[in-house]
Amino acid sequence: MLLYVALQAISLLMTTTCGQQTNLTPQNATAFSLLYGYPLIGFHKLAAPLVANIGVNQVVHSRSLSTAASTAVVKPNVDTLYSAGIFDLSHNDVQMQLPEIPSDQYALFSFYDPYGDNFANVGTGNFDSSRSVDLRQRSSKGSLGYGLDPISGTHAHPGALIYSPSTYGIVLIRWLVNSTNLDLVHRLQDTFVIANATTNSSTKENEPYITDVLGLSVNTSVSPAQDVLTLLSKLAAFTGPEVFNESKIVNQNLVAAGITANKTSLGSGVDLNAANNSALAYAATAWEANQVRLNDGWSMLAPNKAGNFRRDYGIRAAVAGGGYLMLQAPNAIYPGWSNSTTSGTGGLAGGDVDLSANESLLYTFSSKPPLQPNGFWSLTAYSDNYLIPNNISVYALGDRSNMTYSDGSLVYGFNSSWHNGRFQILIQAADSVPPTNWTKNWLPSPAGGGSVSALLRWYLAEQSLLDGTYEYPVVTRQPAIKASGGVEGSSSTPSASSSGIEKNGGVVPLANRSTSLLAAVLVIMVLRI
Repeated sequence: MLLYVALQAISLLMTTTCGQQTNLTPQNATAFSLLYGYPLIGFHKLAAPLVANIGVNQVVHSRSLSTAASTAVVKPNVDTLYSAGIFDLSHNDVQMQLPEIPSDQYALFSFYDPYGDNFANVGTGNFDSSRSVDLRQRSSKGSLGYGLDPISGTHAHPGALIYSPSTYGIVLIRWLVNSTNLDLVHRLQDTFVIANATTNSSTKENEPYITDVLGLSVNTSVSPAQDVLTLLSKLAAFTGPEVFNESKIVNQNLVAAGITANKTSLGSGVDLNAANNSALAYAATAWEANQVRLNDGWSMLAPNKAGNFRRDYGIRAAVAGGGYLMLQAPNAIYPGWSNSTTSGTGGLAGGDVDLSANESLLYTFSSKPPLQPNGFWSLTAYSDNYLIPNNISVYALGDRSNMTYSDGSLVYGFNSSWHNGRFQILIQAADSVPPTNWTKNWLPSPAGGGSVSALLRWYLAEQSLLDGTYEYPVVTRQPAIKASGGVEGSSSTPSASSSGIEKNGGVVPLANRSTSLLAAVLVIMVLRI
């Protein structure tokens, strides 16, 4: 009976999101509004402190990579430094002057609306022939378009001309860091300039500064659902749908849900908890329905659905639950693993795995992941959403690591092997040190055993990583490989044990796991991805 009610609620919500107004009741409109507005919680968490501390149309720079002592961001990326700010186009355009970036330095300048839609990117792997960016409201264009204008880089406009679908939004810059370029990245950050323009291209009138909007406090002690409705009442008028033709249906639902300027008033008989459950269930269904099955238990969100969600509000809400500010593909890909080619991955990386002190996870890569120029990748280990303390200060392994093949030659680096074959990454307890010929391929998990999750990230992926023609890593659970002589059924050298993954009884595939995206969506958080 409960399943029937849930499916019925999802069906009603789907007709509302598809533009059919036959079921536009206050209950369904409230569910739609929650689905539509959930990413605003991530925006508020990010924007409120930024606006309070540096104002708008400015950026703040992170200067050092996260460590196990860092708790400001959940599941932090240890590949890049960030520069972040909130833009406000209510009274003027915004101009940016980009530094002169070396050809081998990854730097991506990304633009988001408050709902997390990545509507434009400038820099590595994208339009990168300009050192200036003009950011304007799309109303100034005289059309419904948004994003990077096609005239960018031409004689008519030699810089990048970007139209924002919303009055307010986010600028997020990712700077790749390696073992030698930290000073360079700091210099690039210091020479980036963002400022109010002397022009105001918008045709809108009487829009408030975002400082006035965010100055109206959100009572985050009530419930996430109530917070969403409150944020919609404050922001929806200035942050309309990315697809302009959706404005009518969105506004009809907001009004039917009792959401007006700075005010929320639930209709008589509306069950907010039931509406919230319907919205979250729809988000989970949308996420699962748009997974691309790869191989070896890996899957990912369909590339054409990633980052820029347009009218896919269910996917947008699901992503905001675990990865607010996702990039468009192929700028970044976040494959998830479930050890099953027929079931979903749940969230962005599959569920946590409980490893005892005497167990390990072995990731066997078929070859180096194929990337575009200046692309990079990493596998990062977390426990309870944070980096794992360990004596060697290794939190991720990837293309900038000194991993080795089974013969001891480097997988990456100036003296790396010409060979492009199998290599392995070993995840096991921080206090269970493997033999010396494994330490360069060792990613520590919690000392003494505990819960661990691993997040795989591809940046500027080649097509074979998107369509599954690349053979994804095989993940196996096995006894720990210890320095005091190894373990039965496990090789003492990286990659040499690949043939034992299927045949050796001491190395067995991790059992299928079913993780709940619905539970993940219940907690909205900012995740730097």
